[in-house]
Amino acid sequence: MITYREQLRTAALLGSTAALQPEGSPLDPWVHAIANCNLDAIALVTAYEAIAALPLQAPSLPAASMPDHRPECGAVAAGHLVELLNQPRALMPEWLGLLNGENLRPPAELLPALLDVATTNTMLRPAAIVAAGPIGVWLAPHRPEWAWLLTTRLDEGVWETGSFAERLDLLRELRLRTPARALELAQTTWQTESAEQRRLILEVFSAGLSEEDEDFLETALDDRSLTVRRAAAHLLASLPGSRLSERMTQRLSGRIELKRTGLLGRGRRLDLTPLENLDPQMLRDGIEKKPPAGLKLGERAWWTCQAIASIPPSYWAEALKSNPAELIQAAKETERDDTFMEGWHTATIRN
Repeated sequence: MITYREQLRTAALLGSTAALQPEGSPLDPWVHAIANCNLDAIALVTAYEAIAALPLQAPSLPAASMPDHRPECGAVAAGHLVELLNQPRALMPEWLGLLNGENLRPPAELLPALLDVATTNTMLRPAAIVAAGPIGVWLAPHRPEWAWLLTTRLDEGVWETGSFAERLDLLRELRLRTPARALELAQTTWQTESAEQRRLILEVFSAGLSEEDEDFLETALDDRSLTVRRAAAHLLASLPGSRLSERMTQRLSGRIELKRTGLLGRGRRLDLTPLENLDPQMLRDGIEKKPPAGLKLGERAWWTCQAIASIPPSYWAEALKSNPAELIQAAKETERDDTFMEGWHTATIRN
């Protein structure tokens, strides 16, 4: 029987693409997979003949972690955590309590060390589970000693008998493990919670946020409390493909154009027609009338900026057929650059 080496050499010399005849060896599927890449196939056969070993296969990658939309804590807080991880840790419970109370997350690169500390100090585990968020749940199967992240039992009876702080901690942990169950519990008492409690409950939803939460959050847009409506709008703007983002996209349809400028049309400029009116539906979707102090934008520019901030940044690259760097440069060529940059900055943080 003609060997693979001879078949491949003949095919390379003659430019033939004829089907290879199998040798009946373990190498058969590998050679046929790259038969049209003659040099690669010859290298494969040569290596196999020399060491009689098949190519190594890369292990399959694990599924990605659920997204964690909580903002990362600041540099100062992260520095304090580094100190606590390397020194006596009497203040670690307080640090975790402050972090979780502000609905922030620690830097991902510090999570393994934090989990190691909580592994040896069981009193830290409930707070560490909340702080670690979805990434902690994702990390747990990779180290046997971190199994407590998944096996720590939750007492759902706390939802009926505990203080609000205890119920909120339960909700945070459930959002990491079974987000749908957390949603169910939140809905059971939603109408009886105070406005501040409803706002805090919504903040917990930033962990494990998914389209399953969208109907509930859309209902929260009609809440009687402004702070609750703002929290719901913020979450929906962080949810890719949400109905709120689609409504914002429709509002800006035809208002942003990428135009060529300069000699031979080599330059580009983003033209923007700001929103003219602030109607009740825009207010419902979280667009605020007055810009915050210190932000040098007029009202119309501010409304438009908020709409831009509610749309995933990737949308503009696709819609305007340009990469982000080109769009940023084009935005700088217009007097509306602050509107674009402020909106894109917020959208990038949310997504």
